[in-house]
Amino acid sequence: MTIIKNTSWNALHTITITFGRFTISALLARKLGPEFFGVFIFLQWIVDLVFMVYSVGLTGISTRFFPELKINSKKFRSFYSWFFRLCITSTILTTFFSIIFNISLKSQNHISIIYITIYASSVAINTLLSSYAQGVFNFKTIAKSSIIYSSLSIMMIILIYDKLNLNLSFFVLSLANVFSILFFVKSLKIKLPAQPIDLSINESRKISEYGINVWITTLLNYLVWARGEIPVIKAYLNHYDLGIYTACLILIGIANQCIGLATGALWPHIAKAWDHGELEKLSNFNDALTRLLILTSSLLSGAIICFGSSALTLIFGKSYHFSGEVLALLAIGTLGLSCGCANAIAQISTNSKFGRNLSIIGGILLYALLILLTPTQGLLGAALSRVIVLIATGIITIITTTYIFKKHHAQSKKMSVYYYISSVLSCCVLAGAILATTNITTIGKTLYFLPYVFSIFLFYFFTSKDGLLSDIKVILDKNI
Repeated sequence: MTIIKNTSWNALHTITITFGRFTISALLARKLGPEFFGVFIFLQWIVDLVFMVYSVGLTGISTRFFPELKINSKKFRSFYSWFFRLCITSTILTTFFSIIFNISLKSQNHISIIYITIYASSVAINTLLSSYAQGVFNFKTIAKSSIIYSSLSIMMIILIYDKLNLNLSFFVLSLANVFSILFFVKSLKIKLPAQPIDLSINESRKISEYGINVWITTLLNYLVWARGEIPVIKAYLNHYDLGIYTACLILIGIANQCIGLATGALWPHIAKAWDHGELEKLSNFNDALTRLLILTSSLLSGAIICFGSSALTLIFGKSYHFSGEVLALLAIGTLGLSCGCANAIAQISTNSKFGRNLSIIGGILLYALLILLTPTQGLLGAALSRVIVLIATGIITIITTTYIFKKHHAQSKKMSVYYYISSVLSCCVLAGAILATTNITTIGKTLYFLPYVFSIFLFYFFTSKDGLLSDIKVILDKNI
């Protein structure tokens, strides 16, 4: 399958799962209220964190090495056995330690052992099967499974909405996960691993090294990039504030997922192009896609800054009304996600060492800022901490990828860096103008937004030699 077709299926998956999770979160936030919604988010965060610890990089290993070993059926079967044996172990450990963490919480905050067992195990299995499907380029199955999960979750929540509580919330999501797993097993023809593991010492060392690096990177990514503020907010503030902050992150997550549509299916293709030495083609593709992602993320950030607070109240309810300033700050950080293609290239070219090192640096900076700013500035301090780290790591990623291509004697333009910085500054000016103006109307926000849009397109044409249409053509024509 071509990258365009895979990207289309991945886009359908991303749209479906984003809409599903957004709708689920909105329904739960309205029903549970900020206090118990904050408890729900914290328990969900714990389960996801435990899975990240005990998945030992399996999701990254799957997307990296199944494409490489697919041409050798014997090695593929051997790697398949190795992978799924570790998947079973990972699921058992994830479930066990999720139960332990749940029991250790205060009685009013933990849920039934039965519900946490089903939820933790179903999350682990579903995530691992999805990574396997991505590794074998079966994005169609991933998209269909997300439709099953999202539709079932939403329907069940609506049916029992009046009786909904913490326990039932986790049970509904668990049941939807189970049906998604059954679909994966049937579609991918998953079988218990029976083939003896027969990998060479060099292959095992390469997989192990990549696995350890991607495991550390994935774990750090979760602690840093994926709601890393949650434990700090819970420690310094309360569950109510956590619920408010999470509602803002969920709305920002829609913009982030829109950006992710263009990069979600790239990993296997970038790995293949890199291994085959198609660096010139890959460099041109990266330059064009990065500029387009900066353009898209800038427009989305601006729209959220200007109109996001009204959407927040409409979707989550009046309890979340006083969070517009937090939302506007978080929106600036969306620009940091525009370097997804560059990040993938840096990860693959360094065997995941780049992501590991960047996450370590980013993690240290994020938690230092959180501990410094959250106690004094509250949620605004937490939001500012996230934005600073996201923008900084975005600059580092784009610059690093430029030098990686230069090192391998492939041309790569530095104009993406200039466009990124100018877009960030424009976004900051817009946010400052909106927040400094009291009682501003929708018309007033629109009058701020239109010049901002003009400046973003102006910067694009200054930093792109051949223009927008040329970049789109490069992306569509370069079948990496």
